[in-house]
Amino acid sequence: MDLIEFPRTLNSTNDRKPSIYDMKWQGSIRTSKFTLVYEYETPEGEIRIGKGIHTFDPMKELQWETYPTMMHKYYESKGLELEFGQF
Repeated sequence: MDLIEFPRTLNSTNDRKPSIYDMKWQGSIRTSKFTLVYEYETPEGEIRIGKGIHTFDPMKELQWETYPTMMHKYYESKGLELEFGQF
């Protein structure tokens, strides 16, 4: 079984709720290229949405690059909640 553990990103205090945005399957999860979007919490306690790209290079193994997004601005402009609680 393949297990991939990603480090916390973007100076966050917490990363959570990943969703697959794009996937290019190449035999296993470890050797595939995929993009995730996920919530992260800033040191100030604000919820933001990040984007992470996983790629596999046999010479370097796991590569995980993260980027901040401005998706929270869209949510705020529409009067939507960025974080959804349980029912």
